[in-house]
Amino acid sequence: MIHDQNRVADIRKRVTTKLETLSQVDAHVTDPTFREHIKLATNWISDIDTLLLADLEQNPRTPELESFWLAHTEHFLEIAEQQSARIEYLFKTYGPNITSIG
Repeated sequence: MIHDQNRVADIRKRVTTKLETLSQVDAHVTDPTFREHIKLATNWISDIDTLLLADLEQNPRTPELESFWLAHTEHFLEIAEQQSARIEYLFKTYGPNITSIG
Protein backbone atom coordinates (compact mmCIF):
# COMPACT_ATOMS: atom_id res chain seq x y z
CA MET A 1 0.00 0.00 0.00
CA ILE A 2 1.31 3.40 -0.95
CA HIS A 3 0.62 6.00 1.72
CA ASP A 4 1.49 9.16 -0.22
CA GLN A 5 -0.37 8.66 -3.49
CA ASN A 6 -0.03 12.33 -4.48
CA ARG A 7 3.75 12.28 -4.15
CA VAL A 8 4.00 9.11 -6.24
CA ALA A 9 1.64 10.58 -8.86
CA ASP A 10 3.80 13.71 -9.03
CA ILE A 11 6.94 11.63 -9.58
CA ARG A 12 5.22 9.61 -12.30
CA LYS A 13 4.04 12.81 -14.01
CA ARG A 14 7.61 14.17 -14.01
CA VAL A 15 8.89 10.85 -15.38
CA THR A 16 6.29 10.81 -18.17
CA THR A 17 7.00 14.41 -19.14
CA LYS A 18 10.76 13.84 -19.36
CA LEU A 19 10.37 10.59 -21.30
CA GLU A 20 8.12 12.31 -23.83
CA THR A 21 10.59 15.18 -24.24
CA LEU A 22 13.56 12.84 -24.70
CA SER A 23 11.60 10.78 -27.21
CA GLN A 24 10.86 13.92 -29.24
CA VAL A 25 14.52 14.93 -29.24
CA ASP A 26 15.63 11.40 -30.15
CA ALA A 27 13.24 11.38 -33.13
CA HIS A 28 15.09 14.34 -34.66
CA VAL A 29 18.73 13.53 -33.92
CA THR A 30 20.94 11.36 -36.11
CA ASP A 31 24.31 11.57 -34.33
CA PRO A 32 24.94 8.13 -32.79
CA THR A 33 26.93 9.41 -29.80
CA PHE A 34 24.33 12.02 -28.90
CA ARG A 35 21.61 9.39 -29.27
CA GLU A 36 23.51 7.20 -26.78
CA HIS A 37 23.35 10.06 -24.28
CA ILE A 38 19.61 10.32 -24.89
CA LYS A 39 19.26 6.56 -24.41
CA LEU A 40 21.19 6.68 -21.13
CA ALA A 41 19.04 9.52 -19.76
CA THR A 42 15.90 7.72 -20.93
CA ASN A 43 16.97 4.53 -19.17
CA TRP A 44 17.72 6.39 -15.92
CA ILE A 45 14.32 8.06 -15.96
CA SER A 46 12.51 4.84 -16.91
CA ASP A 47 14.19 3.05 -14.01
CA ILE A 48 12.51 5.41 -11.58
CA ASP A 49 9.11 4.03 -12.51
CA THR A 50 9.99 0.46 -13.44
CA LEU A 51 12.34 -0.19 -10.52
CA LEU A 52 12.02 2.31 -7.69
CA LEU A 53 8.27 2.98 -7.75
CA ALA A 54 7.51 -0.62 -8.72
CA ASP A 55 9.45 -1.82 -5.68
CA LEU A 56 7.44 0.55 -3.51
CA GLU A 57 4.23 -1.02 -4.81
CA GLN A 58 5.48 -4.58 -4.38
CA ASN A 59 7.05 -4.17 -0.94
CA PRO A 60 4.85 -2.26 1.50
CA ARG A 61 6.60 0.08 3.88
CA THR A 62 5.69 2.12 6.90
CA PRO A 63 4.87 5.76 6.14
CA GLU A 64 8.30 6.75 7.47
CA LEU A 65 10.19 4.25 5.32
CA GLU A 66 8.08 5.14 2.31
CA SER A 67 8.93 8.81 2.78
CA PHE A 68 12.62 7.91 2.97
CA TRP A 69 12.32 5.77 -0.19
CA LEU A 70 10.49 8.53 -2.06
CA ALA A 71 13.06 11.14 -1.02
CA HIS A 72 15.79 9.02 -2.62
CA THR A 73 13.60 8.38 -5.66
CA GLU A 74 13.08 12.13 -6.08
CA HIS A 75 16.80 12.74 -5.70
CA PHE A 76 17.56 10.17 -8.39
CA LEU A 77 14.93 11.81 -10.61
CA GLU A 78 16.51 15.24 -10.07
CA ILE A 79 19.86 13.89 -11.25
CA ALA A 80 18.23 12.34 -14.32
CA GLU A 81 16.33 15.58 -14.99
CA GLN A 82 19.63 17.49 -14.95
CA GLN A 83 21.02 15.14 -17.58
CA SER A 84 17.85 15.52 -19.61
CA ALA A 85 18.01 19.32 -19.32
CA ARG A 86 21.57 19.26 -20.66
CA ILE A 87 20.42 17.18 -23.64
CA GLU A 88 17.50 19.53 -24.26
CA TYR A 89 19.81 22.56 -24.05
CA LEU A 90 22.24 21.07 -26.56
CA PHE A 91 19.42 20.15 -28.91
CA LYS A 92 17.89 23.64 -28.71
CA THR A 93 21.31 25.21 -29.24
CA TYR A 94 22.58 23.03 -32.11
CA GLY A 95 19.39 21.58 -33.55
CA PRO A 96 18.82 18.16 -35.10
CA ASN A 97 22.17 18.24 -36.92
CA ILE A 98 24.12 18.21 -33.65
CA THR A 99 27.41 16.38 -34.05
CA SER A 100 29.49 14.90 -31.26
CA ILE A 101 33.21 15.60 -31.36
CA GLY A 102 35.82 13.49 -29.67
